[in-house]
Amino acid sequence: MKTMNRIMKAAALAVFLLVLTMAGTAPAASRNVALSRCGTTIEVSDSESGASVEDAESNKPQNLIDGIINPPSTKRWHSDTSKPHPHWLWLHFTQPFKVDKIVLYPSDQNCFPTKVRLSYRDKGMKWQELVSTEVNPAASVPIAFPLTLLDNLRVEILESNSRIAGNPNFSQLNELEAYAEIDEADYAALVARQKESEQAKERERAARHINIRRVKDVDVLAREKSQWREQNVALATCGTRIEASTGSRDATPEHLIDGIINYSWKNAWRSDNSTPHPHDLRLKFAQHFRIDRVVLYTTVIQVYCPTRIALSYQDKEGSWQEIVPPTRITPALNVVIEFEPMLLNNLRVEILESKGKWHGAENVEELNEIEAYAVKQ
Repeated sequence: MKTMNRIMKAAALAVFLLVLTMAGTAPAASRNVALSRCGTTIEVSDSESGASVEDAESNKPQNLIDGIINPPSTKRWHSDTSKPHPHWLWLHFTQPFKVDKIVLYPSDQNCFPTKVRLSYRDKGMKWQELVSTEVNPAASVPIAFPLTLLDNLRVEILESNSRIAGNPNFSQLNELEAYAEIDEADYAALVARQKESEQAKERERAARHINIRRVKDVDVLAREKSQWREQNVALATCGTRIEASTGSRDATPEHLIDGIINYSWKNAWRSDNSTPHPHDLRLKFAQHFRIDRVVLYTTVIQVYCPTRIALSYQDKEGSWQEIVPPTRITPALNVVIEFEPMLLNNLRVEILESKGKWHGAENVEELNEIEAYAVKQ
C-alpha cells in the first residue's frame, strides 16, 4: 500500500511539473505583423498624388501599416485615379513569418476591392499564388489561406466596386493587416528591435547634425536663402562638373547645375526608366569647399520625386564615405539637407527610391536643380 502511495504521489508530482512547465511557455498566437513598428515596409503599384504635397501624404501607402484602423480621411491609401486595375500592395517583412490571413479595412465601401489575389515571391524570384477570391464590402474583410512561411506578401486588387462617376478604376483602404503565428515574447522583441533601430538612426543623425526638411513655399525658401552665409558652388559657372548614372536624351544632368530654378520639366534631369535604382548624381568641384547644406529642387508636378536618398563623398583612396545614411524624404518642391560642415571636392547624391513607381514608372525621377552650399572663402 505504501508503495502504491509513493507511485501515486510521484505521478501527481510529474503531472504538476508538466502543467507548470506548460504554463510558463506562452503559446504562439496569431498577431498582426503588417506594421511599421514591426519593421514591415510596403510598396504599391500606384497612389494618388493629388494637387498638393498634403494630398500625396494623405494617400501614401505607409498609411496602410500605421496600425490606425479608423483614421481621418487624411490617413489612408488611395490608388491613382488615372491607373486601371490591377493595383497591387506589396508587404516586406523583416523576417520570415508563418502567415495564414490578411484583413482589409475600407476607407470608403463604395471604392472597395471586390476581387483580389494574394501571392508571395519565393527565393527563386517566382510568384507563388496563395489564394484568389471575390469579397464583399464590409467594416473589415478577412481573407484566409493555408499557413505559409514567407517574408513578403502581395495583394493584387483585380476589381473594385468604384461608384464615383468618371473614376471606375480606383480603390481605397484604411489599413492592411497580415496575421502570423508568433508568441508574445518574440513579438515584443520584434517591436523592441525596430524601435531601437529607429532610435539608433536618430542618434546617428543627431551626432552628425543631420537635418532633412521640406520647404513647401518657394517664397519662404527664397527668404531663408537670403539669410544664409554660405554660397552655392554646385554651378557650372563655378567650374563644377556633374555625371549621372542614368539620364534621358533631352533631360541631361547638366540642367542640375545651370543655376536656373523654375521647377519646369523642360529644364530638368530625368532618369531612364530602363535603369533600376539606385541612381547616382556625382558633383565634382573645381576645388575643396567646406560644404554643410544641399538643396534638391523637383519639378512642379511632383510626380517623380525622390523618396529615399543618401549622400556620400569619395576619399583619396577611392572609397565612398557616408555623409547622410539612406533616409526617406517626403516629396516636396524643395528639400533641404543640412549636415556637419565637411571639406569636399566631390559629392554623390544617391537616389534609392522614387515616387515614380507609384505611377507605373518605378525607375523614373526628375530634378530641376541641385545646390551645394559652402562657407564663403
